[in-house]
Amino acid sequence: MLAEDIGFADITSESLLPEDAKARAEIIANQRGVLAGVVEAVITFDEVGVRVKLVKKDGQRVRPGDIVMLVEGSTRGILAAE
Repeated sequence: MLAEDIGFADITSESLLPEDAKARAEIIANQRGVLAGVVEAVITFDEVGVRVKLVKKDGQRVRPGDIVMLVEGSTRGILAAE
């Protein structure tokens, strides 16, 4: 799935980030709308070994600043999946 987007490697992340770097991040809505694609996002993060905690579900309304999900794991994995 990600091989098409990443290709051989994410050269920037590999050059700048230690392999064992860990991070936590919040995925935040930046505009009003109805959330879609949460399941696909979870699959993508899972593919790179990043843990996800859902705060919102597909079909829910969101406003700017709403937290949609929390992710935790490899910094390189988070950047690759986002």
